[in-house]
Amino acid sequence: MASLDDIVNPVVTLESSGLTGAGFGTVMVACVLPTAAATDWGPDVVREYTKAADMLDDGFTVKDAGYKIVASAFSQAIKPSKVKVGRRTLPMTQIVKFQPTNTTPGFMNKFYVQGQFVSHANGGAETQTTISTALITAGNLLTATTGVTFSIDNTTGLKGTATAGLVAEYTSISAGITVTDATTDPGIATDLAAISAADPDWYHLLIDSFGAAEIEATAAWCDAEGFVFYQAQTGDTANVTASYSSSAPADVSSYLKAHGIARTACWWNQDLAFTLAPAICGEEASKTPGSSIYRFKNLSGPVASDQLTAAQVAKLKLKNCNYYQTLGNLGRTMSGRIAGGSYLYIDNVIFLDWWRNTCQVNVAAYIVSKDKVSYTDAGIEGVAAQVRLTNSQGVQNLGIAPGTATVTVPKAADMTSASKEGRVLPGIKVDFELAGAIETVNPISATVRF
Repeated sequence: MASLDDIVNPVVTLESSGLTGAGFGTVMVACVLPTAAATDWGPDVVREYTKAADMLDDGFTVKDAGYKIVASAFSQAIKPSKVKVGRRTLPMTQIVKFQPTNTTPGFMNKFYVQGQFVSHANGGAETQTTISTALITAGNLLTATTGVTFSIDNTTGLKGTATAGLVAEYTSISAGITVTDATTDPGIATDLAAISAADPDWYHLLIDSFGAAEIEATAAWCDAEGFVFYQAQTGDTANVTASYSSSAPADVSSYLKAHGIARTACWWNQDLAFTLAPAICGEEASKTPGSSIYRFKNLSGPVASDQLTAAQVAKLKLKNCNYYQTLGNLGRTMSGRIAGGSYLYIDNVIFLDWWRNTCQVNVAAYIVSKDKVSYTDAGIEGVAAQVRLTNSQGVQNLGIAPGTATVTVPKAADMTSASKEGRVLPGIKVDFELAGAIETVNPISATVRF
């Protein structure tokens, strides 16, 4: 049984009536604005878009991270009706580190940066340093186009440093190259607080970063803020190679699990591209909470991580890190779990937030629709009816198991003088069982007769 006492701030008050129905399904993209967009926006902190193309009229280009994220969200078969973009005023300097590991003659070390091809075919006597040096030379021939400058890192590897505020995409990275996004956090929590203050009517969150530091800071902000859900994406190789440790986590998914992060889902993909997290967020945001899970979804955009070994998949699962692989002949989202916390699955957390929000809205709407709700058994029952209505909606939405919801209602005679004088109704208690979902059938036993 799921106890609503475990939900952050389950108390229903008229002053805290929750998001509007539209706001609950709204995606917020927090990103650094390019110079032209910053000029066009003027003092605006948040703008709303119903299609990505409209961002091009506001100074964005198709190469900007914010545009790519919004375009990915809108490119799904089922998509949100609108996406909000929030201004980050503290730009990051993206630093991505690469370590070549395969020195075999003839092996092709390669990756694309901002769609530009960087490669080096191993000669007969390569070392990690010589490979890195060759890739640096090749990458820096493209700096004017990509906005990324490459240099040596830790003597044997290389790193790409992007122009301040630019978040470069790296795709088709050779399996023989390990990746670490070492971008530091310039203060994203400050930016998120400013965005929320300017426009609090949203629920789903995406950011323009693959870096562990910014992911961790964003996840912490979401848990502290409450009533928001963040889809994070990382490409760091350590997520699939390092063992899980709660005391000394070596990668971002381990860190999020170890810290019990409850309002973030972490997605891993070998491409540092704004495809997987924005796609699953866009696909699911507009669906009724409780009616859909985040596993087995086919998405438009992300490249399936079919190079993962069974051992690497096991590491991702142990760390509650989601991923995207081919199932049958289509790419599908796998796991669908939150990074940490007790409710395990993304759909559980979002449904319980929906229940709290809907209960707040239903009760508040009932109270304000009346000239007066008397502090009597009849008045208490009128309020309780709105709670039961919320439970009925939850059953209809496939979030609550039918026949499990109960509402315990106090009597007016049992209320304290302080409660009556303050005109506060305490003591309504709700209990229900989550409907859950079937994701695996194992085993199926068959008896065959001749």
